[in-house]
Amino acid sequence: MKKHHFQRQQIKSLVEKISSKQVTGTLIIRLQTKEELNQKKYILVLNNGKIAYGGSYIPKRNDFVKTLAHKVDGVTRMLLKNKLKFENTSN
Repeated sequence: MKKHHFQRQQIKSLVEKISSKQVTGTLIIRLQTKEELNQKKYILVLNNGKIAYGGSYIPKRNDFVKTLAHKVDGVTRMLLKNKLKFENTSN
């Protein structure tokens, strides 16, 4: 794994450059300021240059699947509820 040091303002252009090259992989960003002794860690998972996941850690597969299932279930319920509202107002 290659390690590079960047200034805070360079991070945005780095992510844009990686996105334009349609890279697939993981980008781990550790931020540390002069005032803060501990580092903040951010992880970006890229798929063909698009951010597929971003967070402070990569969840375990089963936890990630459960989270996705919960989100999809919520979106499905919302869509069905809105469809029912739409159908009731069109009568």
